[in-house]
Amino acid sequence: MMHVRDFPRSAAYLKACNYRLDDTAMTPYAWAVCLSEAFSDEELIVAGTVNFETMTGEQLLPELDRLLGLKAHKSPMSIEDRESLKAFIGSRGVKVSALKSPEDYWHVASILWPHTIKGEASSLKRLHKLIKSMSKTERRTASVNIKAVPAKWRAESPKRTSRREVA
Repeated sequence: MMHVRDFPRSAAYLKACNYRLDDTAMTPYAWAVCLSEAFSDEELIVAGTVNFETMTGEQLLPELDRLLGLKAHKSPMSIEDRESLKAFIGSRGVKVSALKSPEDYWHVASILWPHTIKGEASSLKRLHKLIKSMSKTERRTASVNIKAVPAKWRAESPKRTSRREVA
């Protein structure tokens, strides 16, 4: 009988999502459904090789594992690094959900850290590396420059209430 552990990429993805790989109630089809969360509907449609209505779990698992491998090669930046980049920029007062492209990230970063982030926008991986290489003191300079970031990208600052308003 086929098991999800036979597919290293799939097993690693599921383990990272805190699934118990030794769960005896899980069938190959159930594992395939869990793996499908790694893809958008559009990605699966474009791939054209996955059909949950006509395929069995034994057919789906190898294909989803293959697609995970392809996806890993297309995405040079790890999920952790992407989240770290969002945190670096978001913690400085930028609404990262409003940033739609790598160019947006580079533009905002060049405003926040004009002495370090210069030149043409390239990969987000490179941007993350540049920000990460700055000292904490250098990264703090962004608080001075946040006002220069376009309003559509700035997070709303929380309204402060005085002690009298609370009482």
